[in-house]
Amino acid sequence: MLNNVRRILVGLSLVSTFAMPSHAQELTPDQRRFMGLPASGPSTLQHSTVVAPQVKSAPIPPTDQRTLAEPAMTFRTVGQGGASCCEWIAADGVITIETPQVFKEFLGRLGKDGSTLRESITFNSPGGDFFAALALGREIRRSTRMWTAVGRTEASAADQAGGLQSYHISGGVCLSSCVLAFMGGKTRNYQRGDGTTQQTLAFKWFALDQPASVLGGPSADAMDGGGLPTPGLLRLVMEGYATEMGVSPSIVALMETASQPGGVHILSQDEADRLGMNTPIGARTKWALSAKGGGLALYGDGEDRWTRYTAELQCIPGQREALEYTIAVPAEVGEQPLPTAEDGYRRQIQEVNVEAGSMSTTARVASVQLLAGKLLVTTSLAAPQIAIIRHGDAAIVFRVPHSLANVLPDISLASPQVTEAVDLLLRNCPNN
Repeated sequence: MLNNVRRILVGLSLVSTFAMPSHAQELTPDQRRFMGLPASGPSTLQHSTVVAPQVKSAPIPPTDQRTLAEPAMTFRTVGQGGASCCEWIAADGVITIETPQVFKEFLGRLGKDGSTLRESITFNSPGGDFFAALALGREIRRSTRMWTAVGRTEASAADQAGGLQSYHISGGVCLSSCVLAFMGGKTRNYQRGDGTTQQTLAFKWFALDQPASVLGGPSADAMDGGGLPTPGLLRLVMEGYATEMGVSPSIVALMETASQPGGVHILSQDEADRLGMNTPIGARTKWALSAKGGGLALYGDGEDRWTRYTAELQCIPGQREALEYTIAVPAEVGEQPLPTAEDGYRRQIQEVNVEAGSMSTTARVASVQLLAGKLLVTTSLAAPQIAIIRHGDAAIVFRVPHSLANVLPDISLASPQVTEAVDLLLRNCPNN
C-alpha cells in the first residue's frame, strides 16, 4: 500500500510546476486526478492565501489527550439493545493508510448495499494520516447514506431479558485528520455540549505547510521520498476537498490557528454551524405547485438523514375542506411475498399527527401500498388538520413503532409556499 502511495505522489513531483508565485498552481492531469478535480479545465488554479487569525490556543483536557501510538481505527455496529432505530457504527482509533480499505471491507461484511445504510458513523479518534482521512471521507460520501457524528461508544449493562449487550455514546474527540473524515457525512451532527456529553472537533498542531506535523507515517514518508514541495499544494487540496463536501474553504484558516507545536483550535458550535460542518438533520423539502387532473397539486421532493422521499398534497374532488397527503419512500420487502409485506406495513402505519407548536390533531391513514420498490402512504386531512397547516409552522408526523421510525420522515409544512397553496388547492378543486 505504501509503495502505491509513493508511486502516486512521486508521479506528481514536477518541481518546476511549483516554482511559481504561491497564489497560482500549474496542474498536470495526474495532479488534477489526485486532488479530485476534473481531468480538463483551466491549467492554472488560483487559491486563497490563508492569513491565520491570531487566537489563543485552547488546550484539550488531559483526559482527551491522544497519541498516534493508539490502535488503528476499527469499525463495529452497535446499538441500544439492538433496536434498528438506535444503531450506529462506532469508528474508534487512529486513521492509518489502510483505514479506507478496512472500511470498504467492513461495509462488505454487513451483507447489504452500503448505499442503503442509515446509521450514523460516530468518530472517536486522535486523527492520523492526512490522505487516508480524505479517502475515508470520500468513501463515506460515495458508498453510504450515513451521517457523521462525534462521540465515544461505551458498553452499558447487558440486556437482562435477551442477554444482548447495549451501548451508549458519551463525549468524544475527533482531532486533526479525523475532522476531514467527519466531513464525508452527507449530513453531519456536531453538538459541542458540555460535561459528559461534550463533543470536540479540533485541529491539533495542524500545519498545511509542514507535512511532518500534519501527516502520520506513510503519507509523510511518501511525500518526503517524492521530493514534493508542499506549501500551497496541501492548502489547495484541502480547499478543494472542503468545497466538495459542502464545507466552507475558510475552514483552512482555522487549521492554521493550530499550526504551532502544542497549538489547538477547537471548533465552537458557532464556527461549525457557520462553516457548514454542522448540517440540518431534519427533512429538507423543495415544494412546487403544478396542474393535475383539472386542479392543482403541491409536490415536495427532499431527504432527511435516513432517506429520500417525495410528497404530494392535493384536493379531494367534491370535498370543500379536505386534502389528500401522500408520501413515497424507498421500501425493502426482503424475501416476503409482496402482499404479506404490504399487510405488515398497513398494520403498523395507521395514524398520523398534524402538529404546530402545542396544537396537534390525529388523522387516519387512508391507504398503504408497495409499488415498484416504494412505500406509498396516503392520508385524508380534514378541516381540523387543515386549520393547523394554515397556522404556518405545521409538521406531519407518523405514529409508528420504533422499527419504522427511520422509514417515514417527519415532514415540515412550515413554508409560506405550503400555507399559501392550501387555499389555492381547495379553490381550484374539480367538482367543488
